[in-house]
Amino acid sequence: MQPNLADFSKPGVLSDNGTVLLLEDDHLLAKYFGKMLNAVGVADVAIAHSNSAATKILEDNTVTAAFINVSLNDETSEQTAHLLIKNDIPFTFASGRSLPDTLGKIFPTANLLLKPARIAQIKDMLTTLNYKTD
Repeated sequence: MQPNLADFSKPGVLSDNGTVLLLEDDHLLAKYFGKMLNAVGVADVAIAHSNSAATKILEDNTVTAAFINVSLNDETSEQTAHLLIKNDIPFTFASGRSLPDTLGKIFPTANLLLKPARIAQIKDMLTTLNYKTD
């Protein structure tokens, strides 16, 4: 059973290791996932619901890691993934299923976090992305 959103109202020690970009088109899932990131120690989570919003966040913030949903409303997150690579920002795709073949061929070494993700999986992925929460 997944904890409810109220369980994340009191985060642990928050880290000041830069902004974590969260690209998620579902507003409720984005809010929930953002609270989970706060709970494991991420102080600054910037939520984008489209590639254009993610681009703006990348231009205006010091993003040091990113979680990007594969399928957005009417696009994929490929554009944002390319920007993250160009800027040497570690990221993971997040999806309820495996990475589509088209993206798998473009990003053969990409990380993938399967949704719904548990707190421990998110914390482990942050470690994989070299984001320090302690």
